[in-house]
Amino acid sequence: MKWRRFHHALALTGAIILLFLTGTGLLLNHSHDLKLDQRLLPNAIATYLMDAQHPHIRQSWMLAKTPIVSTDAGSLVSPHWLEEITRISVYTLSIGWLVVAGEKLFLYDKNGALITQLGKPPGQLAEAWPITFDDEKTGCSQLDMATLQWHPCSRPPVASTLPLPAQASASLMAREQVLQAWKRAQHLSWETLLLKLHNGTLFGRAGPWLLDAFGLLIIAMILSGLALRRRKH
Repeated sequence: MKWRRFHHALALTGAIILLFLTGTGLLLNHSHDLKLDQRLLPNAIATYLMDAQHPHIRQSWMLAKTPIVSTDAGSLVSPHWLEEITRISVYTLSIGWLVVAGEKLFLYDKNGALITQLGKPPGQLAEAWPITFDDEKTGCSQLDMATLQWHPCSRPPVASTLPLPAQASASLMAREQVLQAWKRAQHLSWETLLLKLHNGTLFGRAGPWLLDAFGLLIIAMILSGLALRRRKH
């Protein structure tokens, strides 16, 4: 009787997990037809389940079409602008920000003031890229590329994204890390959530262990079923 109850409990648990995996798998298989890859997660769900940050802006920079944002969650790059991300990277230094744009270097202090530029003829800027600086206390300012003076401007919109990897104040973030972080920071859709639920990555480091536990449960169910069969015969 104990073996039978044990087997039934394992079978019920396994059936529920299989139903969950099958359901998420079917939804993923037809996510494009259901437009789940286009429907964005609400901010509350994205923040709670996906560890996404709806950023509380401290500072933000806009270089060409690439916004680089400093928030209470760290530095973020919005995933909605891909055109310039391969040419523009931002590195955190102990004194401020180093912006690498092609072969041009721009060094800013923590208050957004341009300290120096490298890789260009003296007195000339590489391109007339609009650069904005947004501070939660002082508001938004835009850099006049001719005079290098800051002027008030409207606040640029910032989308929810995943935070970039943790940055050491005295070290540089490699370009590859920025690009990898951008790939991880794709817009958070229902398809993304389903995929993370289906493969267990939503649970972080516990995900592989949960899959292992499910595998052991199936093995235990098979063995208990064989034991019951032997007792019958």
